[in-house]
Amino acid sequence: MKYLHIIFFLFISLDNIYCQKIYEPNKIPDSQILLDGIIEKDEWKNSERVELVYEIEPAYNTKAKLKTIGYLSYSEKYLYVGIYAFGNPKKVRSAVRSRDDYGFWNDDVVLIRFDTYTDARNNILLAVNPNGSQFDVKGIDALTDEERYDASYNVNFESFASLVNDGYNVEMKIPFSSLPFPGGKNQKWHFNFFRKYFDENSNEIGLSSQKRDRHPNFTFEQLIWVMFYLFSASANGQWLTWSIVGCILLIVLFYNSAVFSEGISSKKYPDYKKYQENVPMFIGLSNRDWK
Repeated sequence: MKYLHIIFFLFISLDNIYCQKIYEPNKIPDSQILLDGIIEKDEWKNSERVELVYEIEPAYNTKAKLKTIGYLSYSEKYLYVGIYAFGNPKKVRSAVRSRDDYGFWNDDVVLIRFDTYTDARNNILLAVNPNGSQFDVKGIDALTDEERYDASYNVNFESFASLVNDGYNVEMKIPFSSLPFPGGKNQKWHFNFFRKYFDENSNEIGLSSQKRDRHPNFTFEQLIWVMFYLFSASANGQWLTWSIVGCILLIVLFYNSAVFSEGISSKKYPDYKKYQENVPMFIGLSNRDWK
């Protein structure tokens, strides 16, 4: 099978709404990248570069304090992912672990998340720590956290990592044959990068390549009512019918409910107004750096 042209869209899911940006990774020969856990400029020079510029945990869309860069390339049979996590290597937390060992999440971690069908239902997360240990999981559209992640799901991929003078590097080689995706040569996937590290007070810090909004589920929830209306309009052949009233009323109801709940929060928590100023209400198109 030939993967002549792959286009990646920034990841969108039901619990994280982001503005989309298009990346078009370059096709390379397998011999270009030596998988040794070292990000060499010559090896990754033609790769798409994605910066993790936002701190999303515990802050919300603040400017990241540590620099992190993700790289993407692909060959005939493999997807190549590189991550350069800058920082003090002496403060990196990591251990050599067996695959899918839950102690893995006590380490510094970088991961890439794919939604290959762009339906926000089946997301594949491939995580690696600074020792090259792996944790892969399949995220599904479920009601509870216990049902949402399947750690028994495995992807056959290679990972290499190493500490460097200004942080650590991770390289991954992922066979296309190990990933489910639609047929066809022109692939369009959603994805995002994530990094977790610990600050001087042992607080977990999460960085991402995308921003978040204050009500991440709202947009897709309201699109459900819009889709119901479009189905009915398509069935009767008229795009404007009286049933649109129900769709509009439900959207207005949910919108005012969000405004009402935020009014309560802003009165109860003094810093909530600062949070409102920096994080969009529904869609992360206009986020600003934290003031």
